Amino acid sequence: MKDRISIQQYTTTVDDWNHKTKSWTTARTVWAQKLYKNSQLVSEVKGVTHVMTVIFRMRHIDGVGTTNRVLQGSEVFDIVGMKILGNKEGLELITVQRDADSAS
Repeated sequence: MKDRISIQQYTTTVDDWNHKTKSWTTARTVWAQKLYKNSQLVSEVKGVTHVMTVIFRMRHIDGVGTTNRVLQGSEVFDIVGMKILGNKEGLELITVQRDADSAS
């Protein structure tokens, strides 16, 4: 495992003026193996979107789900599924990365 990734969670905080602010915060930073699964162009209302499926294989950790996301450098990957490997020795995060208007 040679890729350093951050598992992020969506949180809500309250600022000094009592306004709620929603943002992504890092819950854990771990080593993982990045595997490219497939890539496709999807036509949506806003235009054409390039969607890439990427699997991150890592040691098993509890509490990771589809409400989390993966951050690697400046790249964001939405978690769409998970697969437990062995007897909780490992975990595969099935993610998608969307790049809007990449075909235009």
